[in-house]
Amino acid sequence: MGSRRMIREGSLGLLILLGLGLFGSFVLWLRGFSFGKQHYTVVVSFRDIAKMQLGAPVRYRGVQVGAVSEINARSNHVDVAIQITPATLRIPRQVRIEANQAGFIGETSIDIFPFQDISRAAQNTNPLDKNCKSELIICDRDRLQGEIGVTFDELLRSSLGLSKLFSNPQFFGNLSQLIQNTTVVTAEVTALSRD
Repeated sequence: MGSRRMIREGSLGLLILLGLGLFGSFVLWLRGFSFGKQHYTVVVSFRDIAKMQLGAPVRYRGVQVGAVSEINARSNHVDVAIQITPATLRIPRQVRIEANQAGFIGETSIDIFPFQDISRAAQNTNPLDKNCKSELIICDRDRLQGEIGVTFDELLRSSLGLSKLFSNPQFFGNLSQLIQNTTVVTAEVTALSRD
């Protein structure tokens, strides 16, 4: 009788420990932590981040290489910390970094577009080294400037501007006058070419 009770209590304790371990692993996975993968962090300053969220994808040459790990609003800009994985990925220093919205729900991501290929000297530089050459590649803890790319807000503003332009009676009067002048010139050119 005593041994059954001991087995039952031991099994229950083991089950509780297993549940806590799975829960802890799940929380670490949600926060983007992974065992054995090293990454480096870069801070990008934007004027506006177009509704970017934590965990937003970071793409380099169209391939996802990281995620947004932290967003901090400042008085004149927004600092966005991104984690680049793997830590051996070398990105040239001369890049354009854009915050773009895509898809039906307008998910904002960061796209990194290089202006040049990695030089031979930069291929031997590690982004995590304390002597990393920031003039050649993007290194751990570097600060970069980003810009707004394609956003739905800008598209809506442009559409509103066009609709205001097309609803302006003076615009239609000018357009009508242009069409009439073009018709007259075409008729005169046709008559001139016959002569």
